[in-house]
Amino acid sequence: MSTESIQSLEIGSTQYNWLKKDLANIDRKKTPWIIASHHRPSYSPNGFGEEDVRKILDPIYEEFKIDLVIVGHVHVYGRSCAALYGKCNKKGPIHLNLGTGGADFKAFRDRPSWTEVREYAKGVGKFEVTKKTIDFKFINLEGKIIDKYTFSK
Repeated sequence: MSTESIQSLEIGSTQYNWLKKDLANIDRKKTPWIIASHHRPSYSPNGFGEEDVRKILDPIYEEFKIDLVIVGHVHVYGRSCAALYGKCNKKGPIHLNLGTGGADFKAFRDRPSWTEVREYAKGVGKFEVTKKTIDFKFINLEGKIIDKYTFSK
């Protein structure tokens, strides 16, 4: 989905209606994991979270039990707790900020309460997905594992 201003995500917009309809049609027996991806974060490890994005998407993430959200925009690596409505909440998805390519890193601000891990490191995210688990590793350019996490059903 697009969180850029050129494509409206406002409640009732074409994109918003499409997203809700598309998510409602997912058969969780065939598709156990739902992973959302968009550019602007709603839970940044830097405190740069877009509150307007969070206000629109958190109710959708909760309603459709989104498992994981992958974002960029903020040029650092970060992993949140499961989060909804601006705080840690077991009913919410975990947010991965994989904005580690391109532009220079953004300076860290105060650590938001939802931040589990944050790091200045260019690198890649590696995912190994089964019906029951997602094993995730963030690996820096030197090949060192900076963070690892297992999502379980």
